[in-house]
Amino acid sequence: MTNSTTYKSDRRLKTNIKHLEYSKHFQIPIYSFNYKNDLDTTYKGVIAQDLLEMNLNHAVIIDKDGYYKVLYELIDVDMETLT
Repeated sequence: MTNSTTYKSDRRLKTNIKHLEYSKHFQIPIYSFNYKNDLDTTYKGVIAQDLLEMNLNHAVIIDKDGYYKVLYELIDVDMETLT
């Protein structure tokens, strides 16, 4: 896979998680959140564990550090920076 866009999306790395909406096609829950190591920046995106529960396993990989990452080009959600 080339030019894949992946982001660490593991619930264990996030805090201040707030549900915002669902994606149009796959009905994936979309949240705002902060990464625990960056409380000053708020992001909008998905949680990898939700994708696994929804059987969208093809869009989730495990990084070398053991945390889940999401292959955003395989789902109908974009990762965004809100603040």
